[in-house]
Amino acid sequence: MTDSPFLERLAIIAGQTTYREPVGGVGTQVHHIPQAHCLLVTLCGSRGNPWSPGPELIVTKVTGTEHKREQVVNWLETVFCFGDPAATNRTKAREIAELAYDCMVYSKPAPPNLPQHQRKAIDFGAALLSQSMDETLFRAERSMAIAD
Repeated sequence: MTDSPFLERLAIIAGQTTYREPVGGVGTQVHHIPQAHCLLVTLCGSRGNPWSPGPELIVTKVTGTEHKREQVVNWLETVFCFGDPAATNRTKAREIAELAYDCMVYSKPAPPNLPQHQRKAIDFGAALLSQSMDETLFRAERSMAIAD
């Protein structure tokens, strides 16, 4: 997926690419929507059901700025608590969710002073976030290919 033209087009959002769409064929259309806006709409439409944090993670990775970190961490905390709002160890689940977010977004390793089961939970959370991002990219690439 790293050689994908879609990922190169996503970099437009961050202003980090020389890739340009041909301007021919726009014609006399007055309200031309910028390509970066179309990509963001495509990402949001590729979220999936139930809610997944894929679009937020992609925007975070592409722009280098945190985008809706709180919502993503809340989602991962809920996953760790199996959706139970009355989970007894919600504080620890929140801690692990935040470390997993940092691990996935910033490529930080899990702290070595944590017990092994917590490091594995952090790795699992980072893998969930990465999978969510990959699935969103796959859906977005597919919808862009259908639209083209």
